[in-house]
Amino acid sequence: MATFVHIADERLTSRILRGGIRATEFEARARDTAAPRRGVFCVPVVANFQMTFQWLRELKRRGHRLARGIQFRIDDTEAVFIGHYNQVPQEMTAAQSIAFFLQAEDPRGLQVVVPRAIAAREITGIRSIPQVAGWRFYPAAKGRPPLWPIAGETNASRLRRRIEQVNKDP
Repeated sequence: MATFVHIADERLTSRILRGGIRATEFEARARDTAAPRRGVFCVPVVANFQMTFQWLRELKRRGHRLARGIQFRIDDTEAVFIGHYNQVPQEMTAAQSIAFFLQAEDPRGLQVVVPRAIAAREITGIRSIPQVAGWRFYPAAKGRPPLWPIAGETNASRLRRRIEQVNKDP
């Protein structure tokens, strides 16, 4: 059985324990691929804590207050899609996706999409996780100036003021 983690807002944990994780709709990168249009985003649970919870800070930047790691297990032979967040994902089995993740030169930005909802009985636990794991904006952003924030994002106006101040003071 392959073990994955889905990062969700703490406010949703009781609903997830009762009813499972809903498959959400998202826009596929390439229209003519077999990639799903609905699914559950997750990452394999591996020995490297930072890689397992790499998406935490990016999701918090988009509005999660306090995130929790929802661990679940699916059959090794179940078909999933894996790929970098801005590329077309590849279809493979759950076990192959974990091997792909472990063998990747740089697994930052990789995500797995399970093309169905996760039932409550497949959930093995909910983890409290440190809220500072992961990357923001994009995986290689560390040490670079932040991207210009989109209006409405969490702390967007504060970040815009900071960027403008840095640009004024040479």
